[in-house]
Amino acid sequence: MSVINTSRPARLREFLVSEGWVIDRRIEETRGELLFTHPEYPRRQMCIPVDATRWDDWHEVCERTVEKVAEMTKRQPAELWALIDGPTRSQRVWSALRTFVGSAVVACAITVVGMAAWNKATEEPPVSVTLAGCMDNQASLAVSMMSHDVRTQFAGNRDKMKDFAWTRWRALQAAANVEEMRKCYLEAQSYSHSFDDDGLIGEDLSRIEDGVKAVYTHIGATLVPGDDATDGERAAAQETFRLAEAAATRVSIRLGKIVSSWYL
Repeated sequence: MSVINTSRPARLREFLVSEGWVIDRRIEETRGELLFTHPEYPRRQMCIPVDATRWDDWHEVCERTVEKVAEMTKRQPAELWALIDGPTRSQRVWSALRTFVGSAVVACAITVVGMAAWNKATEEPPVSVTLAGCMDNQASLAVSMMSHDVRTQFAGNRDKMKDFAWTRWRALQAAANVEEMRKCYLEAQSYSHSFDDDGLIGEDLSRIEDGVKAVYTHIGATLVPGDDATDGERAAAQETFRLAEAAATRVSIRLGKIVSSWYL
């Protein structure tokens, strides 16, 4: 199989996240699959393999998933696969060659390419690698702090004062992570006005900030030492964490695409 084919689960995963689907990792370790839900389709779920190594029918599963998304969004599967796979290397090469075909336009093409190269060399990048890495890393750290607490069920026979102290420390650390993440975002905006024109990265960073506030309002950090969170509080914290986790994944993908397209 080609590299493009075997990378389809990862490409499909990135596509679903960019379309607003939220990853649920509860069956990742046990079944080697990822579960996807969407807030606009509360009664629909998607389940795709983590990679192309564990299941022999991964290709069929990916095909069925795309067909379902096409049906739900009233698009054609071929249109979605074009977005997921992107152009092949041969297609990109052929497209570039056709641009320069014809001796009559060679001189003009050289001039245009030279001007474009000069503009590229003198134009400010949309975001520096350092600031992009800061946003990505700090968002990931904030989500990892939340992950420990929303997935931990206190047994009731442990040292609750110690549990509270550790939870309080993680809450402060997560708050510090989102503060540093936001600082890097604001610095990136002042560095280049073209960064995050559509505001999608900023919206997802806000979701992460809101997640940290909500999680530690419902779990541990703002409760009296020794008290346990109720089932309702824990459920609310888990929901805001899932939204923050999905936002962090989208931020990482978008920043990666910006950096790759500019520097590579």
